[in-house]
Amino acid sequence: MRSILALYILVCLGPVCAAGVAAAATVADEVKRLRTEANELDAAVTLAQQYLDANPELTLDRQRVHYELGATLYAAKDYTAAANAFRALVADYSTTALDKADEAFVVDDAQFYVGVIEHYFGDRAKGIEGYTEAIDDFPKSNRRPQALMLLAGVYEQDGEKAKALGRFKQLVAEHPKSEQAPEAQLHVGHLLRADGKLDEAIAAFQGIPKDWPDTRHAPMALLNANRTLMEQELKEAEASDVQKDDVICNEDAILANVKLLMEKYGKSEEVTQVMQDLINYYSSPVQLVRDSETLANVKPIVDWLREHKPGARQTLRATCEYAVMLDRDHLDEALAELDWTADFAREANDESLLFDVEFARARVLSQAGRTDEAREIWTKLLERASTDHLADEIRLILVTLDPIEERLLKLDEIANDEQRQRDIRSTAMMLLAVDHYREDRYEEAKSLVDEIVANYADTVSVYAAKSLRDTLKGLLDVPIENRGDYVRR
Repeated sequence: MRSILALYILVCLGPVCAAGVAAAATVADEVKRLRTEANELDAAVTLAQQYLDANPELTLDRQRVHYELGATLYAAKDYTAAANAFRALVADYSTTALDKADEAFVVDDAQFYVGVIEHYFGDRAKGIEGYTEAIDDFPKSNRRPQALMLLAGVYEQDGEKAKALGRFKQLVAEHPKSEQAPEAQLHVGHLLRADGKLDEAIAAFQGIPKDWPDTRHAPMALLNANRTLMEQELKEAEASDVQKDDVICNEDAILANVKLLMEKYGKSEEVTQVMQDLINYYSSPVQLVRDSETLANVKPIVDWLREHKPGARQTLRATCEYAVMLDRDHLDEALAELDWTADFAREANDESLLFDVEFARARVLSQAGRTDEAREIWTKLLERASTDHLADEIRLILVTLDPIEERLLKLDEIANDEQRQRDIRSTAMMLLAVDHYREDRYEEAKSLVDEIVANYADTVSVYAAKSLRDTLKGLLDVPIENRGDYVRR
């Protein structure tokens, strides 16, 4: 005969188990509560597993409990067990006659998380497989845009650019209203730009503020659209073998993007970056000559930055660049601009910016003929140079302050030193060419700029070399006795 206590327990457990079978949603809710609110993961796993063992029939309610088990194991960072639970769910329920339109149908979510777990914590190849199955097997899943985004990202990280581009484009085309679409379009632009398809990249970037104007990706898209437009001009300059300033074909489009950015996204952090890019766009890559037109374009940009973004790093760096552009007749103004910038840098305890301010100050003083003061500043900065490359740049500048014949010998030595970095060598060659030009040694200067254009096209010196080469071509075509008149013209 059973004890009274045993009978009492059976009587009490009967309705509880029956309620559990009849109201599995309650069990699923409780598992979820234990996982998300109480953070009692072991209890959640135990409750879910007990229910699954006691209720083998494949129902929507049981499926939800199974899903919560996988989610709890994931939260507990037991990724292998979580993946196995989600895989078992997919295997059990993907071919059943359950209502796939029901909110409780979570096979697609389970398949998605199989991909996530393998991607981040297991086998990337299996992650790709998991995402692909989630995309292909569940075309109406709400997880599909996420799966496409993550799959494209894996391909992009692995260097599979064509596959990444295809998936990003698929996401935009099939789910244009998803929260992932504008970011996917941004990736489309980056991949096209990297592939040299600049027209398509520009269109992709400019489509974001048009189709998704209220997203955080819109100002970033305008920034990248402008950078691609500027790159396109440089490419056309290289293709036509002329200097950058002779190919200004995208200015209207660039300024239209700036206008839109200012009007609609004026408070975004991209504003200062776009304005700094615009300064670079209007400035010569190597400022060997002061250009009044450049100053006229740059000054309003610097003024705007100083008024609206006075403490931003781009503003302070832009002020340094502007100061360097001023000629010796505006020395006091240039030094005042640098003092203003230095005050902000000191207040922010920004040693890097202070270094740049002093570097710019030395350039300004050197341009004004105060070479001893410039040499003293650069010599002190040499001790503070953060990299060997920067130190080499300063040493190269110090050479330019030496007397002409000594300078020519040192520059020639650097230009022919194969142990030096390419941009240091090409800069030395360019400075040597300028010195030859100033000393009326046009053939020597022409030989150097031709070598830079031919063999150092990947360095910044190439633009200055092309500019000087064009001048030298004209000079060398003029009889020696008439070259003075040519130069004056």
